[in-house]
Amino acid sequence: MLAKRCTFHNSASLEWIYICYFKKMELKRGFLRMSWDSYLDNLIAQTKDASGTAHADKACIIGVDGGAKWTSDGHANAFKAWQKNNQLEYQPPIKKAVQQMITSLDEKNRHHLRVLTNTAYFVGKEELAFRKFGSLCDLQEKNGVKMESMYRNEKMCSQFIASIAGVEKEKTKREVRETRFLSLLSDSSTDAGIIEQEAVFVRYVDKQGRPWTKFLDIIPLESATADGVCNTITTSLEKIDIDEEMLKKLVGCNFDGASVIMGKKSGIAVQIQEKVPQPVVILHRVAHNLELAVLNAVKTIPYLENFHKTIRQVFKLNCYSPKKRREVDAVSEILDENPAHFSIAHLEQVSSGKGEDGAKAKGILKQITTGKFARFLYFMLDVTAVLKELSESFQRAGLFITDVAKKLDTAIANLELLKNDKPPTELSKFQTKFKSSYDEEKKILLNGKNNSQEVSLKDNSKVQISLDTSECAKIAGCFKSKDFSPFMTSGIFAEGTKYQFLRVEDEKLVLGKKKEQGAISLQCSKTAVVIGHCPEGGQQGNLNKGVAVIAEYLESLGM
Repeated sequence: MLAKRCTFHNSASLEWIYICYFKKMELKRGFLRMSWDSYLDNLIAQTKDASGTAHADKACIIGVDGGAKWTSDGHANAFKAWQKNNQLEYQPPIKKAVQQMITSLDEKNRHHLRVLTNTAYFVGKEELAFRKFGSLCDLQEKNGVKMESMYRNEKMCSQFIASIAGVEKEKTKREVRETRFLSLLSDSSTDAGIIEQEAVFVRYVDKQGRPWTKFLDIIPLESATADGVCNTITTSLEKIDIDEEMLKKLVGCNFDGASVIMGKKSGIAVQIQEKVPQPVVILHRVAHNLELAVLNAVKTIPYLENFHKTIRQVFKLNCYSPKKRREVDAVSEILDENPAHFSIAHLEQVSSGKGEDGAKAKGILKQITTGKFARFLYFMLDVTAVLKELSESFQRAGLFITDVAKKLDTAIANLELLKNDKPPTELSKFQTKFKSSYDEEKKILLNGKNNSQEVSLKDNSKVQISLDTSECAKIAGCFKSKDFSPFMTSGIFAEGTKYQFLRVEDEKLVLGKKKEQGAISLQCSKTAVVIGHCPEGGQQGNLNKGVAVIAEYLESLGM
């Protein structure tokens, strides 16, 4: 037997190992191909201890008999034991090279997939079409990002996004299982395909005490009934393993105020409460509640609907017609003015023509060239500014329920301040400008840059406001003549009655009979005046039924 003796020294003992010295060694189960030098180097390298001293704990004898290569079971077992004891796994050079190549390819593929995944996430986050995925990949490659040509199509984009969604959903499942409390948020809307969809969210607190709101699902409604909506919500919850046991963590729900949701007998809120042993706080979404409150308030102001209709007509007339928009832009460019300042001038031009547009423009002009419309426009600027701030604060993600009442009280206080013009309101600024820019004789209001635009106003003093009996009595006391009380006559100064508004003269309001009834005039204080209508034979107690004020206090009108 041909063998070579190798000696390994350590501080504990002296070991002898005999290893065959030949180019090829064969075990029972396969070939072990290794040169002596490489095997010896590998053995020494793999058996060094922490101090750098090479040693061996097991002996391995492999021999030959009569020139035929053989390996005894004992020797093979000894070799395997030595490998296991030293945690070695011998790899032939070819296999090692292949594995290194695979590792290199895996790293390259991981980089490629990482770029594609980030790109697909961007497409989903920004709500872009999936067909944009390939173009975005091309752009990144042009900017120097190394990318492969595989998987750069919209089908793969949808798969990437689905995978991301799956990972996020699993993360939400894990966090919901670990949380102690959770709340449910749901709302329905109609998509572009005219299909009613229910969007479901879950809100919970993590281990660090931070609140999170996570999207669960958006699913078509089975029906718009309470049972249909409730089944849809239950299906969404089951997708993240929220069963009846998990529902015991539910402490609150947030919905809109529809009767199908908030119904006290069979609404969704009632059905959810029946599934949960503890009381659940059901809240009407505050932002939606504010919207309903404003809509209810609007119903108390009849003129507001007409005002809103006129604003929409102006918008539609110009917005959906490129030709009209070019005309407005051309006029404003010539006169160096903001296009909005020339809406009336443009409408006058359009109204002079024939056809449907001309008729529409005439109708719009009739509405917007009244003093009432102009004042109401500035009044809405003041009111909507307060409501806008309140609505946006209700829609912030970090809103606490304790902040709702405080923000609502602040908004009401700001609305109350508008009555006293503190701070100066847009309406008061307009009144000041109106007073200096309005020509009483010609009924012309100058506006625009350097007052270069003239607008003819009609019925400047008419403003519809209801007054109660005590306010009417206060106004009646302002009249100089005690012999003539407007509240004790069958007709009060309004269109269709005996008396009418004539003019302001020497700080006095001059009222008089109409021409066909003679030239009788009456003066009153400039401080306040009412021109309205009282039913025939009406008395002061009936004023709430019949009085329609068509002139505010002269001071507030800026006259």
